[in-house]
Amino acid sequence: IINTQNKKEKNEMNMKIFTIADIHIGKRNDIKNYFENELINIINIINEKRPDLIVICGDLFDKRILMNSQFAQYANILINSIADHANTYNKKFYLLKGTLSHDFNQLNSYVYLTNSNIKIINTVTEEYLDNMNILIIPEEYEDSKEDYYKDTVFDSDKKYDFVFGHGMFNFAGG
Repeated sequence: IINTQNKKEKNEMNMKIFTIADIHIGKRNDIKNYFENELINIINIINEKRPDLIVICGDLFDKRILMNSQFAQYANILINSIADHANTYNKKFYLLKGTLSHDFNQLNSYVYLTNSNIKIINTVTEEYLDNMNILIIPEEYEDSKEDYYKDTVFDSDKKYDFVFGHGMFNFAGG
Protein backbone atom coordinates (compact mmCIF):
# COMPACT_ATOMS: atom_id res chain seq x y z
CA ILE A 1 0.00 0.00 0.00
CA ILE A 2 1.33 3.42 -0.98
CA ASN A 3 -0.06 6.46 0.84
CA THR A 4 0.21 9.60 -1.23
CA GLN A 5 -0.12 13.19 -0.26
CA ASN A 6 -0.46 15.73 -3.02
CA LYS A 7 -0.93 19.46 -2.51
CA LYS A 8 -1.54 20.52 -6.09
CA GLU A 9 -3.58 23.66 -6.63
CA LYS A 10 -4.05 24.08 -2.86
CA ASN A 11 -6.17 20.91 -2.73
CA GLU A 12 -4.72 18.59 -0.15
CA MET A 13 -5.23 14.99 -1.17
CA ASN A 14 -4.46 11.66 0.40
CA MET A 15 -4.75 8.49 -1.67
CA LYS A 16 -3.99 4.87 -0.77
CA ILE A 17 -2.71 2.75 -3.64
CA PHE A 18 -2.33 -1.03 -3.73
CA THR A 19 -0.25 -2.40 -6.57
CA ILE A 20 0.99 -5.87 -7.40
CA ALA A 21 2.36 -7.59 -10.49
CA ASP A 22 3.34 -11.01 -11.75
CA ILE A 23 0.84 -13.13 -9.85
CA HIS A 24 1.29 -15.85 -12.53
CA ILE A 25 -1.79 -17.98 -11.87
CA GLY A 26 -1.15 -21.28 -13.62
CA LYS A 27 2.54 -21.55 -12.84
CA ARG A 28 2.09 -23.53 -9.64
CA ASN A 29 0.09 -26.74 -9.85
CA ASP A 30 -1.19 -26.41 -6.27
CA ILE A 31 -3.53 -23.50 -7.05
CA LYS A 32 -5.83 -24.21 -4.10
CA ASN A 33 -2.89 -24.05 -1.68
CA TYR A 34 -1.45 -20.99 -3.48
CA PHE A 35 -4.79 -19.22 -3.17
CA GLU A 36 -5.42 -20.17 0.46
CA ASN A 37 -1.88 -19.31 1.62
CA GLU A 38 -0.96 -16.35 -0.58
CA LEU A 39 -3.59 -14.93 -2.92
CA ILE A 40 -6.19 -14.60 -0.18
CA ASN A 41 -3.77 -12.16 1.44
CA ILE A 42 -4.30 -9.79 -1.49
CA ILE A 43 -8.04 -9.81 -0.85
CA ASN A 44 -7.55 -9.43 2.91
CA ILE A 45 -5.17 -6.47 2.55
CA ILE A 46 -7.54 -4.74 0.14
CA ASN A 47 -10.52 -5.31 2.44
CA GLU A 48 -8.59 -4.14 5.50
CA LYS A 49 -6.79 -1.11 4.03
CA ARG A 50 -9.50 -0.07 1.54
CA PRO A 51 -7.17 1.47 -1.04
CA ASP A 52 -8.51 4.12 -3.39
CA LEU A 53 -6.69 2.62 -6.37
CA ILE A 54 -5.85 -1.04 -6.99
CA VAL A 55 -3.52 -1.88 -9.88
CA ILE A 56 -2.53 -5.34 -11.07
CA CYS A 57 0.45 -4.48 -13.27
CA GLY A 58 0.37 -7.44 -15.63
CA ASP A 59 0.92 -11.19 -15.72
CA LEU A 60 -2.14 -12.20 -13.75
CA PHE A 61 -1.76 -15.50 -15.61
CA ASP A 62 1.35 -17.54 -16.31
CA LYS A 63 0.01 -19.41 -19.34
CA ARG A 64 -3.15 -20.03 -21.28
CA ILE A 65 -5.66 -21.67 -18.96
CA LEU A 66 -9.00 -23.34 -19.55
CA MET A 67 -11.98 -21.41 -18.24
CA ASN A 68 -13.31 -24.52 -16.49
CA SER A 69 -10.02 -25.24 -14.71
CA GLN A 70 -9.26 -24.68 -11.03
CA PHE A 71 -6.78 -21.98 -12.14
CA ALA A 72 -9.62 -20.00 -13.74
CA GLN A 73 -11.91 -20.58 -10.77
CA TYR A 74 -9.40 -19.13 -8.30
CA ALA A 75 -8.45 -16.31 -10.67
CA ASN A 76 -12.15 -15.45 -10.89
CA ILE A 77 -12.51 -15.44 -7.10
CA LEU A 78 -9.53 -13.07 -6.83
CA ILE A 79 -10.60 -10.67 -9.59
CA ASN A 80 -14.28 -10.70 -8.63
CA SER A 81 -13.38 -9.99 -4.98
CA ILE A 82 -11.28 -7.00 -6.00
CA ALA A 83 -14.01 -5.80 -8.37
CA ASP A 84 -16.60 -6.12 -5.59
CA HIS A 85 -14.41 -3.93 -3.36
CA ALA A 86 -14.01 -1.33 -6.10
CA ASN A 87 -17.73 -1.17 -6.76
CA THR A 88 -18.84 -1.31 -3.12
CA TYR A 89 -16.55 1.52 -1.99
CA ASN A 90 -16.48 3.47 -5.28
CA LYS A 91 -12.73 2.85 -5.75
CA LYS A 92 -10.69 2.32 -8.92
CA PHE A 93 -9.30 -1.02 -10.13
CA TYR A 94 -6.98 -1.26 -13.14
CA LEU A 95 -5.99 -4.62 -14.58
CA LEU A 96 -3.04 -4.29 -16.99
CA LYS A 97 -2.13 -6.55 -19.86
CA GLY A 98 1.14 -8.33 -19.21
CA THR A 99 3.48 -10.43 -21.30
CA LEU A 100 1.72 -11.97 -24.29
CA SER A 101 3.14 -15.43 -23.58
CA HIS A 102 1.67 -15.26 -20.08
CA ASP A 103 -1.64 -13.39 -20.28
CA PHE A 104 -2.61 -14.52 -23.82
CA ASN A 105 -5.30 -11.80 -23.92
CA GLN A 106 -7.19 -13.70 -21.22
CA LEU A 107 -7.93 -10.49 -19.31
CA ASN A 108 -10.68 -9.84 -21.81
CA SER A 109 -12.66 -12.60 -20.09
CA TYR A 110 -13.26 -9.99 -17.35
CA VAL A 111 -14.78 -7.41 -19.68
CA TYR A 112 -18.16 -7.98 -17.99
CA LEU A 113 -16.72 -6.30 -14.87
CA THR A 114 -15.67 -3.07 -16.58
CA ASN A 115 -17.41 0.13 -15.62
CA SER A 116 -16.41 3.60 -14.43
CA ASN A 117 -14.46 2.03 -11.53
CA ILE A 118 -12.92 -1.01 -13.23
CA LYS A 119 -10.78 -0.93 -16.37
CA ILE A 120 -8.83 -3.52 -18.29
CA ILE A 121 -5.84 -1.66 -19.73
CA ASN A 122 -4.64 -3.12 -23.04
CA THR A 123 -2.90 -0.04 -24.41
CA VAL A 124 -1.05 2.97 -23.02
CA THR A 125 -3.56 5.09 -21.11
CA GLU A 126 -3.54 8.40 -19.28
CA GLU A 127 -5.87 8.85 -16.31
CA TYR A 128 -6.62 11.90 -14.20
CA LEU A 129 -7.68 10.77 -10.77
CA ASP A 130 -8.08 12.92 -7.66
CA ASN A 131 -5.85 15.73 -8.98
CA MET A 132 -3.19 13.24 -10.05
CA ASN A 133 -1.92 12.51 -13.54
CA ILE A 134 -1.37 8.80 -13.99
CA LEU A 135 0.26 7.03 -16.91
CA ILE A 136 -0.46 3.33 -17.38
CA ILE A 137 1.75 1.31 -19.71
CA PRO A 138 0.76 -2.32 -20.25
CA GLU A 139 3.14 -4.53 -22.17
CA GLU A 140 2.78 -3.78 -25.88
CA TYR A 141 4.89 -4.78 -28.83
CA GLU A 142 5.27 -1.64 -30.88
CA ASP A 143 7.71 -1.20 -33.79
CA SER A 144 9.03 2.18 -32.69
CA LYS A 145 8.86 3.14 -29.04
CA GLU A 146 9.67 6.76 -29.91
CA ASP A 147 6.73 7.01 -32.31
CA TYR A 148 4.32 4.96 -30.23
CA TYR A 149 4.95 6.84 -26.97
CA LYS A 150 5.57 10.29 -28.53
CA ASP A 151 2.45 11.74 -26.82
CA THR A 152 3.23 10.28 -23.38
CA VAL A 153 6.65 8.99 -22.32
CA PHE A 154 8.59 11.01 -24.90
CA ASP A 155 6.59 14.22 -24.53
CA SER A 156 8.80 16.43 -22.35
CA ASP A 157 5.82 18.65 -21.50
CA LYS A 158 3.94 15.77 -19.88
CA LYS A 159 4.34 15.22 -16.15
CA TYR A 160 2.92 12.27 -14.22
CA ASP A 161 2.45 11.75 -10.53
CA PHE A 162 2.45 7.98 -10.99
CA VAL A 163 3.40 5.59 -13.75
CA PHE A 164 2.24 1.98 -13.58
CA GLY A 165 3.37 -0.54 -16.13
CA HIS A 166 4.52 -3.96 -17.14
CA GLY A 167 7.43 -4.86 -19.36
CA MET A 168 10.83 -3.52 -20.24
CA PHE A 169 11.14 0.21 -19.72
CA ASN A 170 14.82 0.86 -20.38
CA PHE A 171 13.65 3.50 -22.89
CA ALA A 172 11.58 5.38 -20.28
CA GLY A 173 13.17 7.61 -17.75
CA GLY A 174 13.20 11.11 -19.11
